[in-house]
Amino acid sequence: MALTQRIRSHRVLARGLLEGARSNRTLALELERRSRHGASAFLLHEDERFTYAQANRLVNRTAHAYRANGLRKGDVLALLMENRPEFVWHYLAAGKLGVVVALVNTRARGDGLAHALSVCGATHLIVGSECLPAFLAVRDRVADDLIAHCLVDEDGTAPGTAGLARFVPSGTSTDPPETAGHTLGDTGAYIFTSGTTGLPKAAVMSYQRLTTVGRVTGALGWRFQPGDVVYNCLPLFHTNALVIALSSVLAHGAALALARRFSAGGFWRDVHRYRATGFNYVGEMCRYLVNTPPGDHDRGHRVRVIVGQGLQADVWTALRDRFEVPRIVELYASTEGNIATINLTGEVGSVGKLRLGGTLAKWDFERDDFVREGGRLVRCGPGETGVLLGPIRKRTPFGGYRDEGATRAKIVTNAFRDGDALYDTGDVFRLDERNNLFFVDRLGDTFRYRGENVSTTEVQEQLVRWPGIAAANVYGVPVPGREGRAGMAAVVLADGARFDGAALAAHLDSALPRYAQPVFIRVLPSLETTATLKLTKSSLQRQGFAPGEGEPLYVRDAGDPTYQELTPERYDAVVRGEERAMTLKGTSDQVGSPSSAPLFVHRSGTGPPVVLVHGGLPPKVTWAGQHELEARWSLIVPSRRGYPPSPAASLQDFLVDADDLVDLIAGEPGGVHLVGFSYGGLGAFLAAERLPDRVRSLTLIEVPLWTAAGDDEFVEELAALADRFAASADDAQAESEFYAVAGVDRTMLVGQDADVRHAMALWRELRSPREARPRFDVITGAGTPTLVVSGEHHPALERLCDALATRLDGQRVRLPGAGHAVQHAPGFNPVLEKFLTEAEHRRGEAGATHE
Repeated sequence: MALTQRIRSHRVLARGLLEGARSNRTLALELERRSRHGASAFLLHEDERFTYAQANRLVNRTAHAYRANGLRKGDVLALLMENRPEFVWHYLAAGKLGVVVALVNTRARGDGLAHALSVCGATHLIVGSECLPAFLAVRDRVADDLIAHCLVDEDGTAPGTAGLARFVPSGTSTDPPETAGHTLGDTGAYIFTSGTTGLPKAAVMSYQRLTTVGRVTGALGWRFQPGDVVYNCLPLFHTNALVIALSSVLAHGAALALARRFSAGGFWRDVHRYRATGFNYVGEMCRYLVNTPPGDHDRGHRVRVIVGQGLQADVWTALRDRFEVPRIVELYASTEGNIATINLTGEVGSVGKLRLGGTLAKWDFERDDFVREGGRLVRCGPGETGVLLGPIRKRTPFGGYRDEGATRAKIVTNAFRDGDALYDTGDVFRLDERNNLFFVDRLGDTFRYRGENVSTTEVQEQLVRWPGIAAANVYGVPVPGREGRAGMAAVVLADGARFDGAALAAHLDSALPRYAQPVFIRVLPSLETTATLKLTKSSLQRQGFAPGEGEPLYVRDAGDPTYQELTPERYDAVVRGEERAMTLKGTSDQVGSPSSAPLFVHRSGTGPPVVLVHGGLPPKVTWAGQHELEARWSLIVPSRRGYPPSPAASLQDFLVDADDLVDLIAGEPGGVHLVGFSYGGLGAFLAAERLPDRVRSLTLIEVPLWTAAGDDEFVEELAALADRFAASADDAQAESEFYAVAGVDRTMLVGQDADVRHAMALWRELRSPREARPRFDVITGAGTPTLVVSGEHHPALERLCDALATRLDGQRVRLPGAGHAVQHAPGFNPVLEKFLTEAEHRRGEAGATHE
């Protein structure tokens, strides 16, 4: 059976390599062909299973609805939707009609989102209701004609259309006659580049590109067998998920298990749940996985192969050995590029052989241009580094971008002979004597310091080889009075590690030349990434080596034997350009980050662990009065994203809060008591729902779970007030009323105005609580003790908390005060401690009964 499958896969491979642009074997036509063979699984998502036949009918219903709404071949449809089955139906339905689908990054906000919707030239738009808050924030910057042709595809977790027209699939489920009329040479999609250094560009993707890569990767990389399931948790709007996973699966008749998003804490649990035989990856995702605490699901899975990009050598071996992954297939490709490589030999760290006409050309880093001899580029030999170029020809065309200027900038002509044209990848590789390629750096990431070239990738690899560092991002920063850019690294410390400047300096001295070693090191709780988990440098570079609150910063220059704290005095001297400032001795103790978790976490006290999740104001405001509990309880206080010292965030998202809390709770062996206030309580509830066996009790304080109250008109008025506040910065009445409900007592915030102003700005970027669709039955079914607390200040909020307590079969307490004042009321700590003690007692009795 396996041999038969391999033969079939190689037939698909041959078709991918031999079929030209005039062939009509697009993915949409492939779906129709496979749908005729019955009940084999195509897509798995949560508790849903769709066969190829079922999926084809759903895609057809979407395609007929498109036609009814005026979409025709060549039109551009923008799709803004998170990972869910409907994304796949929309994408393939567009392919059936020859409609070009522009896949918009769901994490884009503000200028980035408005830019994407404009530059792609879309005439129609599909928005998932889960993405409506981001879209509505830029609605007035979107063309009126596009708004008129916007349809909302409602998601069960976030119903509602905000007054826009609802997308309704057609009742007709037959195959559209147009599907067979499209060719591989037609444009199928616009996929945006990652945008790690600026606004993303819309890369033009033909059906041939979208189809052929899946055929080749499926046969050579995945080597599909009957019953194979590929698990994907990366966003479908990017080529890794769209092509390496979805296209490969569809071209070879395998199954795709689709997750909403990546969660380090839940990853291997999902792999077991779907009985996945492989998964696609990006390098940083794998680094997160190897940095998680050991768990019950690390082994015993069915994974036999993983395929992806960007896996560094240290993570490669750690992932392979810890999780027992038999085969790792590393690729090199880019969204818009015309050259790709694949490592089929298992050579650790390599992206494969230099083939398919690709060439490495020498690069002059000082002149920032190619090396030329006699006007021609110079090829690299073994042991040398250079920029990878892909020949532009009939079999390997370069589709470019919608921006013609950006397209021309990526083409090198008359490189090795008159009339030739090559695509400039902008990526630097090293070639070994066996023709293996090893990624070195992006051109924009390589910088010069004191007359030498510094590879950020090489420095990053050495930093993470030191046991105290879990992750690193390296970049160059300008320093007054210095030539070039000084090296700087943002690092996340390993769990439980302290920053040891002397030990790190000794390690780097043994591994790197002095000019390549970072001059500055900033310790962060986590590193910012794009939606596809690529490290971003732009914000770090803008920040430079300026000190940041809660971010320890260290410096080591030519005269320093160790990394020392960058004191304010030393920083000021450096900024003034005083060279001697770089060799002054530090005086403060070196203190590292207490955790390598995604969030900054403060821990205090002793006893059973209690996680306190803050709301709209910073944790030091929300939980200022809870230090009294430290005598009997171990308090764990995470800072939500956007609140110093945790990472910045353009959108305060309770779904991300939940992911972070799941990862935090998973690291506490005996589970935790979970206490959530206001908006932070949304994430706390969802985390308790996902890990009911690890949450000893759940306390919710004035949490805006609007759905708990059903159709209560008073609660709806309160929810509408919150929506009005979030939607407009000019509605003074809504602002005043909202602050009153939130209970922002100015007398309690004296001296913290900057924090309050920052928090109030973040409040306008909240993902709407209306999108929260918790499963109350999971909490009640697990028997989790629950306490619901409110102040006695707003009738609608009290009614909401009454309903919430009823839905959860939990205790209900009212205390004097409003909003944040509830936690500062004299009775709050005794009430909470009594509840926690009872929950601990019940847990002890349950353990004794079990024994």
